[in-house]
Amino acid sequence: MDDHLDNGVLLPFPAPLRLGEVHVKATEVVRSDAFKVQYCLRFGPLLDPISHGIRTRGQGKLCYESISMGSTLSSLGKLTRSPRKRKEATLGTEYTCNIQEGGVTLRSHLFKGRSLCVMTGGDTARKNTLELAILEHGGKVVQNCGTDTWCCVVTEERNIRVRHIVSGGNYNVVRAAWLERCVARKTLLEWTPDE
Repeated sequence: MDDHLDNGVLLPFPAPLRLGEVHVKATEVVRSDAFKVQYCLRFGPLLDPISHGIRTRGQGKLCYESISMGSTLSSLGKLTRSPRKRKEATLGTEYTCNIQEGGVTLRSHLFKGRSLCVMTGGDTARKNTLELAILEHGGKVVQNCGTDTWCCVVTEERNIRVRHIVSGGNYNVVRAAWLERCVARKTLLEWTPDE
């Protein structure tokens, strides 16, 4: 009768002839192409001392030089980590103002001290012309509505971002036609419900 059968029922694992126990304490599992399982264990500088009752092979040769059984944290010295290089987050060109404020000639102070947010449905040429008009008339262009945003200029209302701002009710939302009329007449016009 086989060792892994119990009353004719197959047990999940056959009983090993020689039982050996391996304790591995790694700090992290790292992807690696060097091994068939595509993973590799990364060990930190410190390992717990191995109990003497368990049979060991190699006596922890990888870290045996720096750590002995009787060593303490104070005898190891100060452990240092090299600082990680941070990747700077970059925005796509559709989320940034493509017009430099220094290259714009100031025509009037129509929007002086006011920040406006321009939202288009992907028409970057129209967005650039509206942002240029705001900058030429002394305004400030922001890409996201904030606490200091005076109004939000939209070209189409089918955009999800625009619908959320309109339904939120936190900002004044006007159509691009209102901005174009203000620039043409060089005065701030009253908002009407259809705008």
